[in-house]
Amino acid sequence: MPDPAIHRLSPGLAPLWREVHRRLSSGQTVRRVTVGPLTEHERTAIADFFGWARLPMEFATVEMDSFEQVVATATGSTVRSIVEQIVGPIGDRSAERRQAAAERKQLWDWLTGHEVVAAQPALLGWATAMRRSGPLHGSVPETRAELERALHVVAQLPSAGIPVPVFADSVLGDPHALDEGVRLHGMVVKALAAVFGIDVPVDSVQLRRLWERAGLAGDELSSTVLVAGPRGTGTSVVDRILSACANPGRRRVRRAGCGDRCGRQLAGGCADR
Repeated sequence: MPDPAIHRLSPGLAPLWREVHRRLSSGQTVRRVTVGPLTEHERTAIADFFGWARLPMEFATVEMDSFEQVVATATGSTVRSIVEQIVGPIGDRSAERRQAAAERKQLWDWLTGHEVVAAQPALLGWATAMRRSGPLHGSVPETRAELERALHVVAQLPSAGIPVPVFADSVLGDPHALDEGVRLHGMVVKALAAVFGIDVPVDSVQLRRLWERAGLAGDELSSTVLVAGPRGTGTSVVDRILSACANPGRRRVRRAGCGDRCGRQLAGGCADR
């Protein structure tokens, strides 16, 4: 139940209570508090409360020892008690930061000591990169859950040449879990690149080759590109394919990664669909 004396306190003291609450919640020793900018009403309320002969300036500084004495006289209670009743429970941000740091350390220690990482030391570099990027959305539980999924995927590889979506569905219960653009996809791709000692793929061709090294077949449906008759302007394989496929009224299909194979098939035309 709120202290009845609180109702006798001027509403003009509200900025002071809020600032004291903020400072006490830091978990550090507080010897003085500066509050402001203050309105004339708030300056008058503070001057009356402390018995000052003059109004404070726009910013007022209050010594905590003096504050405790005045609060005790006016309410018979302590500053902490009154502040908690007016503003709310006083936290301890310093302790919260220490707790958060301990939880993050526990997370990264768990990752570097994980059995999958221990079995493939090349993943230590990946684990370091994950640590450097920090917890997802600042959440340790969310990060651990996603890392567990990534490590579970890596532990199931190499596979037997099944398509990536089929593999994702069998291992994670979601055929789209390893789609490009999905966060887990990035984690797994980086982990596999570390295992194979290669650079992280930067295009669909390199990604397909990475999946193949891991015993997976790329998802053709996701990498098929339909274009509406543009002609190539250069001499590259892609330019020659576009020019050959630009006949009006015909749909053509070009799959990522076919490269020179498609070039060799130009004499027979592109694949009709």
